[in-house]
Amino acid sequence: MESVKVFILGVLVYISPSLFLSLGKRWFNELKTTSNPPWETRARTLRTRFWRAVVLILCVVGCTLLVLYWSDYSQHNGRYWLRVAAVVVLLTATLGRGGWAIESWNHNTIIERIDRGMYLIGQLGGTVLLLFALSF
Repeated sequence: MESVKVFILGVLVYISPSLFLSLGKRWFNELKTTSNPPWETRARTLRTRFWRAVVLILCVVGCTLLVLYWSDYSQHNGRYWLRVAAVVVLLTATLGRGGWAIESWNHNTIIERIDRGMYLIGQLGGTVLLLFALSF
């Protein structure tokens, strides 16, 4: 059940910081500290890096798709959308990681577990998409 809670908090850390805080404080004692909590900075770092990676990847993929469209690549290979989706998922999982900025001594804080879990989910999802794309 704890893994499900970490997964839910992992989604919320990216889309709703206030809901992340309220649920996280209820579920995990380590998030209840009030005097300058280090996890708040780590959660912000994780969220910032993730959304920066998403914007960067969307810009690069968008420009690539425009070049492919203008070069009539779509007429020769119309099934590249699944490959593009796989690349977006894999790059977001890789570039959106918190890294050293969220590391702690015991390597087992909620933020670190969210970072590792979302990385694993992204890598597995991207791999599945690539396998589907390569099978066509």
